[in-house]
Amino acid sequence: MRRPPLKPPASQPARPPRPYTVLFEFGSTRVVIPADVATTLIADAKSAPLVMLRGRTDGNSDAPAESRIARDRAASVRDYLVAAGVDPIRIRATYQPAGDHVADNVSAEGRGLNRRVEIELYRALPRPATGRRCASPETKTSSAWSGSRPPCAA
Repeated sequence: MRRPPLKPPASQPARPPRPYTVLFEFGSTRVVIPADVATTLIADAKSAPLVMLRGRTDGNSDAPAESRIARDRAASVRDYLVAAGVDPIRIRATYQPAGDHVADNVSAEGRGLNRRVEIELYRALPRPATGRRCASPETKTSSAWSGSRPPCAA
């Protein structure tokens, strides 16, 4: 599903873009994105200094199986973006196996909306609240880091 970005009026500060959302079938990590959405997503991701992926499930517990599927979904979207030419150094992935549902988990339709990876594209690197300086994606030497924000120097 694609949520088109909105441009704020010139008098207002720019807001972070709404995330793209990739939905998954039960137990699946297969990435399926319509071609028109994929074209826009890939172009936007290639120009973003930071691409944040958040893997989610329709689970209600932090069971190892739920953690694995949430992590694997985020990794599948990462692999999809990298294969499309997005610089892997710019991608950060995290996951949450339970909770943070966007829909009622009682119905099949609601569970289907909860099995997702959110893709948030940053137009600038976020600044840490602690005053520490974060490394830019261009200076990073390893793409193995995965977390909720870029690594920072003390």
